[in-house]
Amino acid sequence: MGRIICPIWDTSNGCTYISELISINQSINQSINQSINQSINQSINQSINQPTNQSINQSTNQSINQLINQSTNQSINQSIDQSINQSTDRSIDQSIN
Repeated sequence: MGRIICPIWDTSNGCTYISELISINQSINQSINQSINQSINQSINQSINQPTNQSINQSTNQSINQLINQSTNQSINQSIDQSINQSTDRSIDQSIN
């Protein structure tokens, strides 16, 4: 059988005092509140961070891709120009000679 709730002046064994119950209740409430607050904070942080991170990543990737494309295009164009110039120079040389 469970323990009996006794008034504070009762010193008999097997008693649970109101102060004990209050302490247990406070501990349980603290644990529940901590868990709820953690869950709420996590949800709030996720809803703030996710779009922010997405935006930053998108912008960064766009910039990187732009730089890569620019550099690649520049390199391709230089190569084409060089090839055309060499071919033109050879053609001119041949026609002169």
